[in-house]
Amino acid sequence: MADNQTGAPIYDELVRKHGDVIAASQTAERKAQSELDEVLRDFSTVGGNRRPNWFD
Repeated sequence: MADNQTGAPIYDELVRKHGDVIAASQTAERKAQSELDEVLRDFSTVGGNRRPNWFD
C-alpha cells in the first residue's frame, strides 16, 4: 500500500477521481478561521473599550 492510500478502497478511488476534498475543505476552514481571527482582532480596536457618554 502506498503512503497516500488509506486502506479504504472506495475512499482512495474517490480521491483519485476528485482529489482529496476533505483535506481541501480542512485547509479552507483553517484559512477562513485565520482571516476571521484577523478581522475580529482589527475590529476589536475600533472605538476602544470605553462606553460612550451620552450626557457630554
